[in-house]
Amino acid sequence: MQLAWNELSKKFASDKPILLATTQKTSLEIINNLNKRLFTEKDIDNNCIYIKSGYGQATVDTINNEVKAKFPKKTISPL
Repeated sequence: MQLAWNELSKKFASDKPILLATTQKTSLEIINNLNKRLFTEKDIDNNCIYIKSGYGQATVDTINNEVKAKFPKKTISPL
């Protein structure tokens, strides 16, 4: 979850903290914790992860293709 949040921030918020319009205490706590970026892709071997953010069918197609290429020996159901 943290790595996806970091990627979302980079891609859609100019690498700044993401802010959501909510007053729900639990949601605000989660958002604040994710924005701290206590865990980044530097903390894990790049060969073990795949991170992509976006929207629309083109993003889904890209994810399906890139995951298959990066992990060719694994059976991963398409999104």
